[in-house]
Amino acid sequence: MRPKQPKAARCRQFTQNRYFLHAAPILLLQAVWAPFFYTAGDGIQKACAAFAAQNTDTEAQAETLLKEGQAAKVLTILKQSKNQKTLSEIAQYRLKSMALEALYRKDAAISIAKEGLGKYPKDAKLHFIMAKLIYDRKDPQPAINELTKAIELDDKFAEAYLERAKAYFVLSEHYIGKDYLPQARQDLTHATKLNPNLAAAYDYEGVWATAEGRYSDAVKLFDKALQVEPRNYSFLCHRATALNFSNQTDKALKDIALACQLKPHEKTVWKSRANMLIQQKRYAEALQVVDSCLKIDKSGRAYEILLLKARVLTLLKRHEEAIAIYDKMIALSPLDEDNYVARGKCYLAQSNFAKALDSFNEAIALNPDIGLYYELRSTVYDRTGKKKEAESDRNKAALLKSQKLK
Repeated sequence: MRPKQPKAARCRQFTQNRYFLHAAPILLLQAVWAPFFYTAGDGIQKACAAFAAQNTDTEAQAETLLKEGQAAKVLTILKQSKNQKTLSEIAQYRLKSMALEALYRKDAAISIAKEGLGKYPKDAKLHFIMAKLIYDRKDPQPAINELTKAIELDDKFAEAYLERAKAYFVLSEHYIGKDYLPQARQDLTHATKLNPNLAAAYDYEGVWATAEGRYSDAVKLFDKALQVEPRNYSFLCHRATALNFSNQTDKALKDIALACQLKPHEKTVWKSRANMLIQQKRYAEALQVVDSCLKIDKSGRAYEILLLKARVLTLLKRHEEAIAIYDKMIALSPLDEDNYVARGKCYLAQSNFAKALDSFNEAIALNPDIGLYYELRSTVYDRTGKKKEAESDRNKAALLKSQKLK
């Protein structure tokens, strides 16, 4: 026979039993569903990570397209509903403003960047983008202010230091009373220290060194830039310039030839290559370069290249072909007196004095304040026995030159 329990003990047991009965369903539910909840938690974490990765991938893809000059595609990506859901709002502001700027819609780009900064004033990248949008060589201070904000928000932002260095360099050119060069150099050094693979910083410093006549230093800096981006045509052109100035013409021509292969539709590269060859008096090779550029050009607007060809033909004493080009250029641009002068020189070389005189007269009529034009016409008068007219033109040329010296 069980001993009789005291009343208090029976009450405690009843309370415990009642608690168990109430708690049992919850404990059972937890036991059954706990694995699911823990798995779901992992799933949520994985889903968040996947969402973040998708956002990063889409943003990186858009940035790549911008670098490739496909800004219109970026705007299309941003309009797609799936990307609007996956891309963060701040990323959309960044990408849209950059794409609009690349499409020459600068006012719209600034408007978007301002809207983004209104919502996200502590986003360093948006301040950086705004700085690039509002940059003005005449007054770079507003851009410097935005870049300073970007750096204050992210002191590891190497690209912001680089852009601020460029802006300080421009300020140093404009303002005589204050020297901004130390700040520019400090920012440039900081940029490469933060990111040793920031090729654009080495390139900019190399351009700087070239401008200061430190060509060997410049070449070394361009070497560093090209170690990071060996197929950057702009870096190759800059190194070619430094090499050319330091009388390493063969190396310079090698660089510029590779730049032409990498960027065949960039006419300035072909011009640089041709001019280097002209400098070496390798006129036949220069003509081949010019003709290669004209074959590639599909726009039909190779005005400067055609003029360069006319110049090379003149140097090769193929005056008739040069005159034909100048005639074409005059028809396209009848108010450009330089073409009349160049054509007049060709006629003068052929001893075609009548046509030479006509060309120089046209040039003087368009711009009567250039002493050289009167000197050229005086040569024609001398050769045709018009001594009085020749003397008058020489006096006029001397007067104009003396007025410019005052």
